[in-house]
Amino acid sequence: MRIATKKLRYVLELAADARVPGTRALVATLKRAQETLGRLNDLHVIQGHVAAVQLNPPERHGATARGLETIARTLEEECRHLHARFIKHVPALLELAELCRSTIAPQIAVPTGRRAPLKMVRTRVARPVAARRA
Repeated sequence: MRIATKKLRYVLELAADARVPGTRALVATLKRAQETLGRLNDLHVIQGHVAAVQLNPPERHGATARGLETIARTLEEECRHLHARFIKHVPALLELAELCRSTIAPQIAVPTGRRAPLKMVRTRVARPVAARRA
């Protein structure tokens, strides 16, 4: 979902640069969703590292299993919070996707009809005056 959001955002940014109406607000919505999903992904990666350390905890002074449990619990709580925030915005994202499909895509789509082949014509390039005298 995170990668799909990123790709759609990039397409809409190009459309916005081409002045396709209504795309700027969609980009802002996708940017917020992408930031939430990115943060959630980062936390999941960190959770994996913490879990690996919990399986083989360091034997150093001050390192305790209780501290690792606290970190793991805090990460889990933050993940749940971000997930809930994202889920709350899913209906708006689905509406955005439908708007892109029905309104934005037709405005930026290349016509699918057959086109005449592009003809390459060789043109004569004028040489600078100094090069003609030599």
